[in-house]
Amino acid sequence: MQLALTGLEDGTYMLVDHAVTELGVPRSTLHWRKNGGKSRWESKEKERLLTDQEEKALVDWISLCTTAGNSVDYRFIKEMAEELKKSRTESISQFVRLIGTT
Repeated sequence: MQLALTGLEDGTYMLVDHAVTELGVPRSTLHWRKNGGKSRWESKEKERLLTDQEEKALVDWISLCTTAGNSVDYRFIKEMAEELKKSRTESISQFVRLIGTT
């Protein structure tokens, strides 16, 4: 899908139909995404445990650890994700309390 969107943007594909034929992506989905519609992944961000930025930070940390030769256990990754979420919700709670006092 990303190849089709990029190809339409840079002129590789002049029409949606060309991208559909060449890449075999669903026409309706390509139209939806081309007109600013979100992917399923993007639209479900509020339901996910971590935001995109938090997830990227976690992935970067895991990559750094494994590059240094340290394997990271799945349970520890899960704990880190829960801590990231906990710190976010605590920050939001503090902000809400701060607004309530003004």
